Amino acid sequence: MKPPISERIVRPQECVIAFAIPTSDETFKNHLRLKRDFASMYRNPGRYREHVARVYQSVEPAFRKLGVQVREEVTLQQFSPMFPPLSRRYPATSTACSICAFAIRRS
Repeated sequence: MKPPISERIVRPQECVIAFAIPTSDETFKNHLRLKRDFASMYRNPGRYREHVARVYQSVEPAFRKLGVQVREEVTLQQFSPMFPPLSRRYPATSTACSICAFAIRRS
């Protein structure tokens, strides 16, 4: 019998972090053109770059260096298959991070 998740050791290679929001200027402009909710809240690329993209860009290399699987521009259709129940690829746990949940619902 496996110990509860709270007592298991989870290696970074067993984790995935997924972003549905734009993580670059180019994808931000595309989301803005498509009138996606999250990008529309910012409208100004400079403001978005300062408050969102720079934060992402400052932490993303550390996740990758640790071995965490980083996924960008995740759509709702792509989200569920990344976290199948009892997944062999991510057996202990899967961590999903989306700054704004409605961003993937609109994708």
